[in-house]
Amino acid sequence: MMDYSNPAPKADEVIFRPTDKKYPRQPQVVLGNRQPPEFDVVPLKVDRLADVAQIYADFSRKEVHVPRDLLDRSRGIAGTGAVQARYLIESYDMQLADFGIDIVPLGRDVVAFRAGKSIEERKAIERPANATPDQVAAATAAMSHDRFWQLVEAAGRAGRGDGFQLAAALQAALTKLTANEILGFQLRMNERAGESYRWDLWGIAYMVNGGASDDGFEYFRGWLIAQGKTYYEAALKDPVRAADRAGPAQDNENEEILQAGNAAYQAKMGRLPPMLPHCGRTEPAGARWEEKDLPKLYPELVKRFR
Repeated sequence: MMDYSNPAPKADEVIFRPTDKKYPRQPQVVLGNRQPPEFDVVPLKVDRLADVAQIYADFSRKEVHVPRDLLDRSRGIAGTGAVQARYLIESYDMQLADFGIDIVPLGRDVVAFRAGKSIEERKAIERPANATPDQVAAATAAMSHDRFWQLVEAAGRAGRGDGFQLAAALQAALTKLTANEILGFQLRMNERAGESYRWDLWGIAYMVNGGASDDGFEYFRGWLIAQGKTYYEAALKDPVRAADRAGPAQDNENEEILQAGNAAYQAKMGRLPPMLPHCGRTEPAGARWEEKDLPKLYPELVKRFR
């Protein structure tokens, strides 16, 4: 049984206790629409881990113990930003883990920040080797573009409009193929996700989903691929066509389909697949837009999605 009694601090630790500080909040505005108060964001500026510890204590209402040698850590932590107030602690839980800070419960109302491995260090340990040129060539030869789309569309029919069921049907179908065929499917998926990494399609995603982060746009591209070859290729030619099957009250995202090949490979082979090439771009293709420009760029979508 966990001991929830609050421990005494160690000699090398600094204690941050909850205060009554009032943090300013700002309304969140999406496409010119002010969101309800529960979506208000808290603008924050932090210079080091000590700042984060006090913010964490104030919002979690818990005591935070931090070793003195971590107080001035700033890598990946320092900067400005805004976080929804109700998700601030959850956001810090994820961000700190990525930057090598573990949050350890010590008691009912006490946590400690401890030095851990950053996401880059964890990935370096867990990451499989890059696929060799011979593996890429074999995978490419094993999966044609037409067969890729046949598999996606068959899974779409089995999923009957449900993204999770589609991804599950696709993964089940892929596990019946050879290892090279599965890798080839994932390679084709990476190609489709890469060629649709465009500012104009990001604008459509932003309009139909009421906003789209980096991850949100990635999952929108998964949804776009899940619609099948004809729909996908029409959207590449005319981005507005990407919204034809989208709806303001539906989930226009599909994260799971993007990794169906990797998941199927691991299920079949009992190990992670080799790392396959991606598009290699760090920025979307095309002309960048500002949020205020989207209604002018896509006026036909305003009435449907605002």
